[in-house]
Amino acid sequence: MDIIRNTLDILISTQLNEEKGNDYIAEEEEIESHALFQDELQRQIEAVRALKSGKIATFRQEFVQLMQLNELGIDN
Repeated sequence: MDIIRNTLDILISTQLNEEKGNDYIAEEEEIESHALFQDELQRQIEAVRALKSGKIATFRQEFVQLMQLNELGIDN
């Protein structure tokens, strides 16, 4: 989770710097309330629940997805 949290922090901070200026430093609450962060957090919570309940056979199909970088204006 730390790797993803750090990656999202960098991506969202970069977007906010583009929008608000290079000197802008986002607060942790602003990063964590961003839609991309919230979507990824929810997806991971659901994935962990699925694994705990034994849903391994279809796990990759249902939970391994590309991050929606287009929300940040990044083409993937």
